Amino acid sequence: MNAPGAWTASTGAGVLIADIDTGADFNHPDLAHKLVPGGRFTRCDGTLQATDQASVQDDVGHGTMTTGLMVADTNNGVGIAAVAPDAKALILKVIDKAGKGCDPDVAAAIKYAVTRGAKVINISLGSDIPLAPLLAGSGIPDAVRAAAQSGAAVALAAGNNSLPFSDYDSVTDVALIAGALGPDASIAPYSTSGSGVNIYAPGGDSGQSTSGPHAKGQVLSTAITNGGYKAEQGTSFAAPHVAGVLALLLACGLNASQARQRILATARTSGGTPRLDAAAAVHGAGHC
Repeated sequence: MNAPGAWTASTGAGVLIADIDTGADFNHPDLAHKLVPGGRFTRCDGTLQATDQASVQDDVGHGTMTTGLMVADTNNGVGIAAVAPDAKALILKVIDKAGKGCDPDVAAAIKYAVTRGAKVINISLGSDIPLAPLLAGSGIPDAVRAAAQSGAAVALAAGNNSLPFSDYDSVTDVALIAGALGPDASIAPYSTSGSGVNIYAPGGDSGQSTSGPHAKGQVLSTAITNGGYKAEQGTSFAAPHVAGVLALLLACGLNASQARQRILATARTSGGTPRLDAAAAVHGAGHC
């Protein structure tokens, strides 16, 4: 996705990215000074329960991984490189320690993120069953549209069901719906695809063996265990790459709509698959 090629022009400074997930590890050395406590929504009624750091501490691990891909310390000689290393992340917890989450809480968190000043919103949530029929009346599509209309750029994970439609086809005109690529830049076999998936980014594929720290072909990111790192795969990890590039573009002076269009216009499209290209998107955008 050519992120290093973008960093000479933008590193996302001054941009706040909301990560709506399982929380994040505020004790991880690569994240501690990059995180802003947002709020906890885990009662399934859309109620904001708390806004302190302890309430959004990650006890699952998924959110720590997605957040790390966007804002973790970079070029520090350890761990990983984030896409927007000078951005900050607003942490919104909508999944409890049992891995349970509810649509009203996600919709409420999206709305709350906008009120807290987030200019990019990442949503790496999904299900083992197709969600599109259930989401129609959930309030989530309306919240995504409202966020876009308010000036926030939204990236969503397309889903891991190998289906020809995404969970979020109804908002593909206002958001970026991220499918997953394996190490060879082909669409990962588990990834949702189809016309509703408008951008693809690294998500990993354990079926592709490579050398080095990605020997499993998966995506490496920050973990909740002892300040360490973990490799996983999924469209959950493609979406943060997209959200990170959105932050790079907003730091260049583009608005959310312009940033979304810029990513689509500069995607590499060999074989008809639009692949995220951070450097092509950032250079020449706004004042970058």
